[in-house]
Amino acid sequence: MKKTSGPIRLAAACLMLCLLSACIPAGEKPEEAAPPLPLVEDRAGVLAPATVERMERDGAVLRDLTGAEIVVVTVEFLGGRTVEEAARFLFEERAPGAPDQGNGMLLLLCTGEEDYYLLTGEGLAQSLPPERLRELLDQCLEEDFDAGNYDAGASALFEGLLGEAEQLYGVSVSEELARREAGHEPPEEGTFLRAAPWFFLFLACLMFFLYFRVNRRRRRKMVRRKNSLQE
Repeated sequence: MKKTSGPIRLAAACLMLCLLSACIPAGEKPEEAAPPLPLVEDRAGVLAPATVERMERDGAVLRDLTGAEIVVVTVEFLGGRTVEEAARFLFEERAPGAPDQGNGMLLLLCTGEEDYYLLTGEGLAQSLPPERLRELLDQCLEEDFDAGNYDAGASALFEGLLGEAEQLYGVSVSEELARREAGHEPPEEGTFLRAAPWFFLFLACLMFFLYFRVNRRRRRKMVRRKNSLQE
C-alpha cells in the first residue's frame, strides 16, 4: 500500500483544523454586566453639568486603567446622621474601587449642614494616610466650601485625588483620553478567535499550493530522467 506523503498529511491536517475552527463558535458573548453606578451623585444640585461630566469621564478612565474609583456625593441634609456616619454608610453601600484592592475614594459634601467627609479604602491607607488627606482637603476644598463655592471646591479636590491615584499607579488619564480620541482603542476581546478560521484556511491553501508545486517539479524530473534513459 502506497504511503501518503508528508506534505499531503500536513495539508490534510491543516484543512481539518480549519474546518473544525470554522464549526466552533468564536466564543459566545458573556451576559452583559450591570452598568456601574455613576461616580457623581449631585443630590444637592450644586455641581455644574460640565463638572459632573468631566468627573464621570476622567473617573471612568481611571477605573479602566487601575480599578480605583473616586465617588463624589452631595446632599443637603444627613437625616439625623453625623457626616462621618453618612459617609461610611455610602462607602459600604457603594463599595467603590476594585473588590480585591480596596482602592476606592468617596467624598461626601453636605451643603445644608456645612460639613464634608472624605473616605478611602484600606488599599490606599499607606499611599493616602489621614495626614495627606487632611492636606488635600485644606488645599483644595476648605476655602471654597466655606465660601459656598461647592463646585470649585469639589472639582479641585477631585483633581487632587486623581493626581494622587495617577502617581500611585503610574498612569496618565489625560494621555489615555488623547489616545482614545485618536482612535487607538485596545483590540476587542475575541478578535483572534474570530479570525482563526480564515488564518487556518489560508494556511491549508498555502500547504496545498506548495505540495502541488513540489509534486509537479518531481514529475518533470521523472519525465526528463525517463526520456534520457530511453535515448
